[in-house]
Amino acid sequence: MYTILVNHDNELIATQKQAIMQHSKLVDELRFLVPPDYDDLDMGAFNSAVLEYVSPVSKTYRTEYLVLQQERYKEHLVYILPVDTKLTAESGEVELQITFTKVELNPDNGQPFERVRKTKPCKINVFPIANWSQFIADEALTALDQRIVQMQAAQEAMNETQQQLMNRKDNIVSDKTTGLCGVFRVA
Repeated sequence: MYTILVNHDNELIATQKQAIMQHSKLVDELRFLVPPDYDDLDMGAFNSAVLEYVSPVSKTYRTEYLVLQQERYKEHLVYILPVDTKLTAESGEVELQITFTKVELNPDNGQPFERVRKTKPCKINVFPIANWSQFIADEALTALDQRIVQMQAAQEAMNETQQQLMNRKDNIVSDKTTGLCGVFRVA
């Protein structure tokens, strides 16, 4: 699970990182931890938390509603987002931020007003997969031959992805100079 802490200064800090692979679907989760109080505001009373993000290549802007979980983690509010293929469609650094909103009535005049808390953007890395997964068998082959070739290509893709993960597992470090979460460089 990839865990990001929302600090009191609205900075997003990755406290637990996990390799998120391109085109992965519903096997990883982003967990956001939020202190229950922000100045004099109860963050648990906010109506919504929306994750906004921009894809690294196409610069496509998307939003996902985060759901407040019942359980807390070390007194922090917990929001979980299952990582889907919209987020993992492109490899590279995905820039994201969170917007918390709350609508309430003014006790003096009964008029509604809104509170909006924005966070600073941060980046998480989506690692590329091997091009073997793009392989499509020649149409002239029999159906059985096509399946065998596709299975071999899939096996090669898994082998290459496994090798990439093994090569990176011991030398991934956080880039503390930028202050961005999930910015990795190979040491």
